[in-house]
Amino acid sequence: MLSSGRTETLLYLTLIAALAIAVLAALETLRSTVLNRIGTWLDRQLSGSLITSSLAATLAGAGQGAQPLRDLGQIRNFIGGNGIIPLFDAPWVPLIVAVIWWMHPWLGALALASAILLFGLALVNEFATRRPLQQANQLTVASHAQADATIRNADVVQAMGLLPGLLRRWQERNDQAVSRHRQAAERSALIIGASKFVRLFIQIAILGLGAYLVLQNELTPGGMIAGSILLGRALAPVEQGIGAWRSLISTRASYGRLQALQRATPEAPARM
Repeated sequence: MLSSGRTETLLYLTLIAALAIAVLAALETLRSTVLNRIGTWLDRQLSGSLITSSLAATLAGAGQGAQPLRDLGQIRNFIGGNGIIPLFDAPWVPLIVAVIWWMHPWLGALALASAILLFGLALVNEFATRRPLQQANQLTVASHAQADATIRNADVVQAMGLLPGLLRRWQERNDQAVSRHRQAAERSALIIGASKFVRLFIQIAILGLGAYLVLQNELTPGGMIAGSILLGRALAPVEQGIGAWRSLISTRASYGRLQALQRATPEAPARM
């Protein structure tokens, strides 16, 4: 286009790019709408059953209060939010890397190495934050249960002067939960910073490698720019997944608690 100097080519390329971006925006909107509706449907299907299971657990002496509903809300928010998006985009990474490899093997090797490096950082993030986040979730659930019990028995607590002691016990448990959350957040922030550095540096590196291949007449300038854009799309889901890892672990813990509740309180048979 630049060598021919035809403005018609520039106009049509701009229209094609605008159409492609519009289709992408429409698909993103459709995906978010569908996921939100799935989360709403899941809440409607399970909320009544969870209340029934909570009542059965309370009658059996293992009351959990409204924690199952909070767990369901966590799952619903994860499905309808941005945390689940990288899980849908990640399977496209190998295909994009293959396209970059088809453009030039050196570019493909760089893209593959960067993807493996970011996936490695994601695994490091999992091992570094899983234990403190699990402990924080358990302590948070326990502190919420204690606060629910205190508020539910407000008359007795007030009459017997139990509030100062209950507050001290709750504060100790809540401080432990906050400390675990802070520990996990600091570790995750370090890994997120490293992943952002890797992604930005790799995008600069692929431009430099593409420019070298252009000078060697092994790649066109358009291929150099296309390789950088494709690599950015390939690495974005991995980086987003690292950023949403805390939400994923919390949702996984909520799902596990709901499964344990359903196993402990099977559905009662129908009665007359």
